[in-house]
Amino acid sequence: EGGRHLYGLDDLTEKEAANVMFYKRRQESRDTELLRPHLHRIVAISAVLHHDDQYEIWTCADKPTEAEKIQAFYALIQQYNPTLVAWNAEEMALPVLRYRSMLHKLVAPIYFEQDDSHLEHQHVVDLSDYLADFYHQARVPLDEFARLLGIPAKPAMDFMHCWHAFRHNDTKNIREHSEWTVLTTYLVYLRYRLFTGEVDQGEYASQCELLKSNLINLSNAHIQDFLASWPE
Repeated sequence: EGGRHLYGLDDLTEKEAANVMFYKRRQESRDTELLRPHLHRIVAISAVLHHDDQYEIWTCADKPTEAEKIQAFYALIQQYNPTLVAWNAEEMALPVLRYRSMLHKLVAPIYFEQDDSHLEHQHVVDLSDYLADFYHQARVPLDEFARLLGIPAKPAMDFMHCWHAFRHNDTKNIREHSEWTVLTTYLVYLRYRLFTGEVDQGEYASQCELLKSNLINLSNAHIQDFLASWPE
């Protein structure tokens, strides 16, 4: 849709327009077809919510439009005002969220806080930045680091794999991968809090057990696969 608008591709099918966009991207950067953030579309947003003594997996994938998916996420932030924890979010996920929000004329003041010089995202812990001390060369893949820690992880869904799943209306696959990834991210965050001394060994163990007990009650096959892969 964006490519048709920007590059005059109205006469092409969705697949043909996408192929032109991938080709143009290869001309810009010969090592990737990954489109720039403003040309992506959000299919699913997932989060692990921890409040009081409960864990919940929240996913917005079933809303009929992209704008409604994004707005549901902002409503979640408005409701809980949470600390947002992510992995390498500023590389792609957060820019995509901002660009697509503006495209749809969405309003999300809760997403921002004003300081003396600029708008800054509210309460974000980007673990990849923190652990690498904001040095790009020191960043590592989430799935590899998590597996070293004994945490279940899958490789990031390849961009073209995601595109083909979307083209074939396989949003279930995208949603399940999204939920698996946020569970991985949350467990790495718990280990990070142990490292920084925010929790002690007892609290760390009790939070892991609490998360397990909440997940056991879910019937989703991919969640049960996650649990089966979790040795701790």
